[in-house]
Amino acid sequence: EPARIMRQVGLLPAGCHQANAGAIISRDGSQMAYASGLALYVYDVQSFELQRLIAAYDKLITCMTWSPHDNALMGVTARDGTVTVWNLEDEASVAYIRLDEAIPVLVDWSPLDKDTLLVYCDDGIVRIWKYTNTAAVLVHDTDFSPVTAIKWSLKLRGVFASGHEDNSVCFYDASAKKNKRLKASKDRQGNGIQGLAWDPLSDSYLLVAFACGDIALFDAASATEIRCFDRQAGGVGSIAWVPSEPGTFLVASERHGVVREWNVSQSSSIRSIKIGSTGIRTIQVVNNGDGILSVSHDGSLSLYSRKKQKSRNLVMQAHTETVFACSICPADADLMATGGYDQTVRLWDISTSSCIDTIKPESGVVYSVSWGPKGTEFEKWLAISTSRGKVLLVDTIATQHSKSLHFHSNAVLRVCWNPKDPAQIASASLDGSVHVINMPQGNVVCNVRHGVAVQGCDWSPLVSGLLATGAADGTVRIFEVHGSHSTSLKVMKGHQGRVFNVAFSPLCPNLVASSSDDKSVRVWNFETGACLQTLLGHTMYSRALQWSYEIPFLLISGSWDATMRVWDVRSGNCIRTLFDHHADIYTVASHPERPFFCVSSSRDATLRFWWLQEYALEAIMLTLSGAPAEAWRSTVEESMQPGTPAKLCGWSSKQLAGLGDSKDVKYYRQLAKLLLPAEGIEEFFNVLSTEVTDRPNINGRVVHMNSVLPKVLSKASEMESRRSAGFAGVGKKSKVDSLREAARLYLVSGNIQQYCNLSVEIGDWQQALAAAPAVSPTFWQQLASQVADKLVQEGDPECLPLLITTGRVDEAMQFLQQQGNFDQAIAVTQAAVDGDISVLKGGNTTREKVSGAISSRRRAAEGAAELYRSQGKPVLCAALLLAQGFKEETVATLVDSNELELAFICCSALGIEVPERLSIRLSQRCERLSMWQLGASLLINHPLILEQYCSRLCIAEENINSFYSTFGLHSIQEYQSLASTAVGIEKVRALAMSRKSEEAASEVIAMLNREFVKMPLALSPTVKSAVQWAASLPAQQISPTLRYELVALVMWSGVLRSCSKGSYVVAAALCDGIVNTLSVGQSSGATFCLGDGAARSMRAVVNLLREARTEANLRNMIPAVQEAAKDPPISAALAESFKDMNSALASGLWVSFEHRTSIVTRGSVVPSASSRRNNVKSLFTSNWVEGQEEWLPVPAGQPLAAVSQSHALRWNEFVPFTPHGNGARWVPL
Repeated sequence: EPARIMRQVGLLPAGCHQANAGAIISRDGSQMAYASGLALYVYDVQSFELQRLIAAYDKLITCMTWSPHDNALMGVTARDGTVTVWNLEDEASVAYIRLDEAIPVLVDWSPLDKDTLLVYCDDGIVRIWKYTNTAAVLVHDTDFSPVTAIKWSLKLRGVFASGHEDNSVCFYDASAKKNKRLKASKDRQGNGIQGLAWDPLSDSYLLVAFACGDIALFDAASATEIRCFDRQAGGVGSIAWVPSEPGTFLVASERHGVVREWNVSQSSSIRSIKIGSTGIRTIQVVNNGDGILSVSHDGSLSLYSRKKQKSRNLVMQAHTETVFACSICPADADLMATGGYDQTVRLWDISTSSCIDTIKPESGVVYSVSWGPKGTEFEKWLAISTSRGKVLLVDTIATQHSKSLHFHSNAVLRVCWNPKDPAQIASASLDGSVHVINMPQGNVVCNVRHGVAVQGCDWSPLVSGLLATGAADGTVRIFEVHGSHSTSLKVMKGHQGRVFNVAFSPLCPNLVASSSDDKSVRVWNFETGACLQTLLGHTMYSRALQWSYEIPFLLISGSWDATMRVWDVRSGNCIRTLFDHHADIYTVASHPERPFFCVSSSRDATLRFWWLQEYALEAIMLTLSGAPAEAWRSTVEESMQPGTPAKLCGWSSKQLAGLGDSKDVKYYRQLAKLLLPAEGIEEFFNVLSTEVTDRPNINGRVVHMNSVLPKVLSKASEMESRRSAGFAGVGKKSKVDSLREAARLYLVSGNIQQYCNLSVEIGDWQQALAAAPAVSPTFWQQLASQVADKLVQEGDPECLPLLITTGRVDEAMQFLQQQGNFDQAIAVTQAAVDGDISVLKGGNTTREKVSGAISSRRRAAEGAAELYRSQGKPVLCAALLLAQGFKEETVATLVDSNELELAFICCSALGIEVPERLSIRLSQRCERLSMWQLGASLLINHPLILEQYCSRLCIAEENINSFYSTFGLHSIQEYQSLASTAVGIEKVRALAMSRKSEEAASEVIAMLNREFVKMPLALSPTVKSAVQWAASLPAQQISPTLRYELVALVMWSGVLRSCSKGSYVVAAALCDGIVNTLSVGQSSGATFCLGDGAARSMRAVVNLLREARTEANLRNMIPAVQEAAKDPPISAALAESFKDMNSALASGLWVSFEHRTSIVTRGSVVPSASSRRNNVKSLFTSNWVEGQEEWLPVPAGQPLAAVSQSHALRWNEFVPFTPHGNGARWVPL
């Protein structure tokens, strides 16, 4: 099962690449797209959720254009010479051409001809391509000057404009083959034309932006310049019209983060809008003129609301080129540094997936980074190696302490800080030397010469002074370094190409791994010099290496073949191959405190988060069960024995074992950090700790309701402290801005008087006067309410003081929630509940009505929680619910999102009963991991489910009675005796528990056959019980005839149950499963009481239900549903269920929205390339799998099969068997 060992749980997208067209908007404005170097990213504009990631390029993407006729179509050009039309919905190429003689640079889609694209290439020729044909037509040679911008006319068919490097503008009529060229005026110097924009309300007006800072309006009809606007000192990066405001256009500064608003009626700008701190490359107008979507030179994207005067970062600052280096700080498992071809080093907070700082060494390409050792003065220092032969040492806390060292004469590909000696740093260079640098002086104390280029080096984390190197001659060398002397201990030969990387094992003191251009990874015993394993499987150069910090035989490698492989070095077997990157993988990084979590970097410029799922789950299940440390910990020597089960051997598991049996929040926090992915864990345990201890904690994105007011007041105090500050700097808050924010924070915390004082101080008289009635003058209350209504309608944040001071807490909460200020929404309602927000006597909202703020607080929390849930962050969602005291909802959310261990921890820490559903899901997980004893112990309070679980025990026959006895069950002999006299369900139960699976299957099949023929949509209690026993039987131990009948019946019950819950995708797949099961079982004589025609008819019904989408549509489709149920007939009783669907809808029996029951798990919204690289589409939908896929166990000889995690978990709610119908059990991990 490809997904069992390791799965992707997070993605940091690449930034927008400098070489392409920035961001583009779909025809209807609902979607936004940009290109990194090698991939297309498509987002929803409103939610800004990543919808598509199309990674199909090996050469740089140069430009892209969205079809103005069809949201699903996009044209893309690349340096491989291709122009491709993509269908975004199925991520397939509709048409493409390869221009062998030129590289396409610019592209634009005709707004008047559906199949026509305009393409400019680096050979100076403009081509027109009708993609429904095969060839592009050469229409215009621009040999007089390269083209820098090109645009079709919006109104004149066949006419396009081109802007040139020499600042000239051309208007070309393709049908008449005529060109009009307007040469630049003498005072326009610079790098040509930056942008063209046709006026959407005019037939022939064209706005032109020049790099020198000029903006001019041209008339294409007369080929004249009719107006020139004031020159911009910061240059022009991009221009865009505002279609909803005639004559209004926006101009972005090329060097500053400013957008200026203009109107053609005047030569100077109307106003300036500060969007960011770096120059802007492109802007687009969205949301009917309110939104400005901008792309900055640092690769980030932001959306600015003109109405709210507020900017929101959509894509953070990110790498735009190959990421060569990735390292997690030993002193802080949440702090990560990356570096790459874009010549930057970025610092990241792993827990929030955010970029917190950018370092620009200005010394060329960054090839590697290495943190200083934990517990030393250099623990927050970073060593950086570059292509110009430099090693930079940066104090990330106080950058003025940084050093730049230039001892090498060629590129330094690897730098490594000695974890055993903070005074030693090794640097490996293409100049054939490895330098040992002494800290803090920064001088070279030892030069280890090789005579050939050295690509890799690594210090042993276990043996002091031991250094490994990898060189171009294919050797791995081991040196002992003491002071200024080095001694060669071993030279290990075997690789047939240069060695690129070396890595010491953090657990086995005599093992080192090496990667090479010969595509192999080798594991060496450097004490003997022997190659213990040659790991083969990569199809191109191998690069990245990362040993597990807890399981000594696990090694992860990355390659130019864009795959990561997980190896068992004892046997040399590859136990998992990961396909999600789409270009060379250079680094995999992990951390001793979070050993089952790792990060990978690649030429695709993304950073991807991974979780070693299976090994982590086995360990966490054992620890939660209270098993002694010996059950999940072992020695390195024992674990390295072939065939020995994986146990933990590292430092962090030792620390956990040292906490003993105290199952408190501290223990659970350490357990979760050790074994679970990082996202949301810190916030969850901060909230859980506050819930248990009642001690406030104001850190993190989510805080407990008891900590919200202290957090907001702390922020207010911080802002107020800037009263004496001077100029804050570009992109920073001014004194007035800080005081204004402080005032608002005091307001939502209930201190209205201080709000008024600060408002007066900064000159906000209107707000101060409007708020003053909360203290005394009742005369102003009506006026305040009127102004509040007006400001709410305009979406103006200044409505908040008026809403709060007039007691309209619920509306204030709703407004804050709409703005995304969930903490403040919760704070204002909490303040109302606590009485810190008072209201005027005689006002519209009395003090008694403020008690409704409790429900307001709940709605605010649920709104924020839903946002986290939809983003695939279920742990943060659960933390926010728990922060408001919603314990049951917290556990339910964790169970729904498959965070079963955290749900169990939550129940244990809070002392609440473990829900039956959680017990069942945990026992299923134990069954999947063959941990039968533990699974049964979880069901001890659910006797019937315990019996069903035990009926399929896979243990030795002679041990079953002992197992039964342990959990208070009868012996096999006693169950046999019961079976001789029992009838109905009791007989099925007794037969199943006495291991008479064949007889039990025969009984339950007969029972279900009788019931299904006369049963309506809703399952009767008898049928539910029979289905539970049928689903519990070990179907693969039953004869084929009964097995296929049993599976078909269980699937039919799943169809009915999934329909009643609105899971129509699963219902349709179940119908197909019944047909497939009966088809496979036909040769054995298997039958279905309703016939396979019933399944086909039900499939037609389900298809109609899926199409309905809304309840109104569903009501309109009732006749079609009823007709589909007749031919062939499903069953007389079930057909009755369709006759009166209006009543059924009113009673909630039919659910018309599938998304009401959607499951969003960690990583399920992260686009995965595994199914695409394996050319596998969803078994349920026949489309590419959305998000992370769940791989199905398939019968021998059959192709791979996958579905989404959401569909897999939903399927498992209704049916425990695989969709292949062979009776194999399938429980998604």
